[in-house]
Amino acid sequence: MNRKITFKADANPAVSMALYAVMVLFMIFANGWIGSAMTTWARENGWTGNLCDMVIKVIGMLIPMLWTYPCNRFLIHRKRKDCELFHKKYNKRS
Repeated sequence: MNRKITFKADANPAVSMALYAVMVLFMIFANGWIGSAMTTWARENGWTGNLCDMVIKVIGMLIPMLWTYPCNRFLIHRKRKDCELFHKKYNKRS
């Protein structure tokens, strides 16, 4: 539904599903690594407590949220280029 309604994609569905799976796996590992790195940095610099933990969690959630839409829009659910328009543009006869 997201593919057809939101992005109006016409790329190969099997390729889109494979790319989506890769994105999800990458996000799981990246989010775990980023969260761990931020927590370690905060503890080393003396930033501990409930407020600091909450700020780290919010930043850790914002990073994947900001990355997911562009990844879906421009990599996974992309539109095929129209070959007819391409040929008209680049194969003009003078």
